[in-house]
Amino acid sequence: MSHPLVARMQDRDPAIRAPAYREVADDPSAVLLLEALAAGLSDVERSVRRAAADSLVALAPRHGEVQPLVRRALRGTHPDARRAALDVARRLGPPEPGWLPALVEALASKRGDERWTAARLLVDLGRLHGETAGVAAGLAHADERPVVRRMALFCAVELAPDDPSTRALLEQSTGDEDPEVRQAAKIALGAWQIRSGAGESRDPSARCWVQGR
Repeated sequence: MSHPLVARMQDRDPAIRAPAYREVADDPSAVLLLEALAAGLSDVERSVRRAAADSLVALAPRHGEVQPLVRRALRGTHPDARRAALDVARRLGPPEPGWLPALVEALASKRGDERWTAARLLVDLGRLHGETAGVAAGLAHADERPVVRRMALFCAVELAPDDPSTRALLEQSTGDEDPEVRQAAKIALGAWQIRSGAGESRDPSARCWVQGR
């Protein structure tokens, strides 16, 4: 591409790359630079990744192509790009249903902060699209990855605290073969008691979850 910003976005000096990525947000032909902008989410320099993320957030309301590009980065293999993509997703507001597969994959991240960000975004999605509650329950019950089962339990509590099936799911999960899932189920059960008004939990972890800490 011959756009004048591209050469600066590819410069070896991050002090040149970062401002170039920021300028894309105000460029009249920004739509032509979206692929290059998304590629900046995997830059080796944090300042450049942040600049790319900021421009993507600014451009998303005007260009529908942004969100698919960010979802692609979230489902990719580059850890910095995944982290930056989650940051963009968080800043875009409640996610659309198209985010569901990418967010489910992010529940399996090795980084706890990424898992919790994905879980909160799934809850935001579920509050607008009720079918997400069933997806969360299904993941908690049957996903082959213990970490996904664990995170999905908390999503289920947030999305369907008044549904009797939620308590049944949590009680069943206290017998999960994975010890961390069992522990998560006990904490989630305590959170469910608080959320549903069934009583107070003595588990401080459950209270922290409900208080959003």
